[in-house]
Amino acid sequence: MFFMTSLRKLISIIFSCILISNIFCLETIKLNGKVIDKNTKEGIVNVNIYIPEIKVGAITNNDGVFSITFEQRNNLTLLISHIGYAKQSIIINDMKNDITIVLEEIFYKMDDVVITGTRTEKKLSDSPILTEVINKDEIINSGTYTLGELLELRSGVSTVSAVSGGSIVNLMGMDSKYILVLKDGQPIVGKFDSRISLNQISLQSIKKVEIIKGANSSLYGSEAMGGVINLISDETTSESLNLSYQYDAETKHFQPFKLNEGNRKIELFLSKFKQKFSYNIATQMQYSNIEEKNIHSDLNTISNIGFDSNFKWSLNNNQNIKINQSFFLKKDHSSSTAERTSITLTRNLININYRKKITPKWKFESVVRGGTYSRNKDIYNKMDEISKSDDVTKENEYELEFSSIYQKKNIIINLGSELVSSQYQGYRIYSGERNRLSKSIYSQLDIQPYDNWNFVLGIRLDNNTYLNTQYSPRLAIMHTLNYRWKLRALWSKGFRMPTSQELFFDWYHSEVGYKVIGNPGLKPEISESAAAGLEYYHPNIYRVALTYYSTIFNNMITDEPMENSFCGENWSYGCLSYKNINKVQYTGLEMQGSFNMSNDWKTSWNINYIKNIDLLTKKNLPNTQPLSSNINFTHNLNMFAFQYNIQLKWIAPYYPTEYNPNSGDYILSKKKRSSQYFLNYSSTWDINASLKIKTGIKNIFNQQHNTYGPFIGRAYNIKVEYMVK
Repeated sequence: MFFMTSLRKLISIIFSCILISNIFCLETIKLNGKVIDKNTKEGIVNVNIYIPEIKVGAITNNDGVFSITFEQRNNLTLLISHIGYAKQSIIINDMKNDITIVLEEIFYKMDDVVITGTRTEKKLSDSPILTEVINKDEIINSGTYTLGELLELRSGVSTVSAVSGGSIVNLMGMDSKYILVLKDGQPIVGKFDSRISLNQISLQSIKKVEIIKGANSSLYGSEAMGGVINLISDETTSESLNLSYQYDAETKHFQPFKLNEGNRKIELFLSKFKQKFSYNIATQMQYSNIEEKNIHSDLNTISNIGFDSNFKWSLNNNQNIKINQSFFLKKDHSSSTAERTSITLTRNLININYRKKITPKWKFESVVRGGTYSRNKDIYNKMDEISKSDDVTKENEYELEFSSIYQKKNIIINLGSELVSSQYQGYRIYSGERNRLSKSIYSQLDIQPYDNWNFVLGIRLDNNTYLNTQYSPRLAIMHTLNYRWKLRALWSKGFRMPTSQELFFDWYHSEVGYKVIGNPGLKPEISESAAAGLEYYHPNIYRVALTYYSTIFNNMITDEPMENSFCGENWSYGCLSYKNINKVQYTGLEMQGSFNMSNDWKTSWNINYIKNIDLLTKKNLPNTQPLSSNINFTHNLNMFAFQYNIQLKWIAPYYPTEYNPNSGDYILSKKKRSSQYFLNYSSTWDINASLKIKTGIKNIFNQQHNTYGPFIGRAYNIKVEYMVK
């Protein structure tokens, strides 16, 4: 007994000695290093150096040099971060020598590389064309999944009811049919009521969104008379597999564990990268069985399937081939006592792009593009047990484009031509089918005669089956006042060719009770834009820009009530057609700002003032929201691997309007809508290197209106994302 007691005491003393020796004998390490820029090889000042395990850190001096003293332990991590540079982490086990850390600047944080404004790559701060960029971080932090949802969060954007039913998105008070939507510089095929549905465009594989306001037909032709939105695909530079599951629903329907409530979405993203070959594949499946009832829809279930793929093959240092393919399928189902309705939408796009660097000064590019779109409505009458297909629409479009770029010192010349064959088939138009062949050529001179002056002169000629030759010129000027201040100005003309629906419509809107007849005598809509802006830019810290826009439309196409006899001898319901009106002016004043307050705090904001009037009647255009603003905050809590984002949008009081199909007028409300506040919250928690949990709340203040919208109140979402590298 005595022996065992003595043995236990001896063992306890030995372990205590070992523990004390480890505590007092830890080796003290002094780590010296320097942080340099990858491109300039110069030291970077004020870089944060931090060891989270022992909470020790330092900041680099003016030469980029730092020194940290700490007690050596296993598996310590050195975190390196600075505004405008990619973060790094280094394991510092047994590291005693001086080290050099190379950081790569991230331009997209505040000075992204843009291409839409000139069709050539330029840093945002050096682009003479006023460009707004929504980068990948902003897309992720917004918690949105379609282009329509993303734009609705921004000031100057509103949603209004359409004559044909449903809703449309207005940008700066301008109908989205005047905004050309591109993906990687190529048009997206498939319009309903002359518009691309922005809520059918997924952001899953999108790196950034570039927005150009004002007429841009000099580069992009018809439909760019009010602006351009270009979605840039994410090019693979790493290998990974991402799988995610998302659930979202309004407050009253939020039941994550019930299969018959809410919206469910599964996403898969696969990327592969080799030295000469890379690709990424993104798939998306969504199913919703919430019954959404308002004046625009009566839907029981909605299901979507999306597929996007991007391939890039570098043949050698001077040649590469890119292939982009997109597929979208949507099915809407509704049911009533009398009938069951199903609407099926299908869109398929493919772009094949070949680029070759002929000489150091000359580059050549060719694009082959194809797109198909179909919309089919099936109705089953429960009383008569009869099925029929109604409102069948098909759209096919094929394009061949050649372009070349000559670049020498301060001169860039763009030359290009396009040949587009399009076909529209549908029950809604005379004869059921219309074909169109479009031809165009364009040229642009981008010249910088002095260090502080940049001029862009461009012109485009368009001609098609239903249009005489249309000229679209543009002049842009940028003057650099000093390193921080820049002044930009733009004058341009644009046009929009009447669509096959507007020219040859013959359709009865049974749900509302009126008929729409096309007008083959419609003229192309013409626009003339002017803009001027002043920008203050501090690299990687903050940017403030004030811009004035003015666009005048001539021959604007609008809806016109007709005598009932115009729609038929015995027609007794409402009758509508289209007409050209003389002049409409869209005017806007916009202030944008972004501020990287620190490595962990970032904010951006917008304020928009809009005044849109009919120049004949001097009346405001319907549903113009004169004043709106938004502000976004993003905060990274690195210690907890947690990030959250807060978005607040405000719409000032205004008088809304509602369209009356019988009179063909917009009825102005007698009561002004009070201020509207929309607050959204989203967050991301990195559980580990592979697993993320994302949560969000939209429309926290539960803003709703049965007539003018929004029609969906407060909604919650949760997303689980798993990544394997």
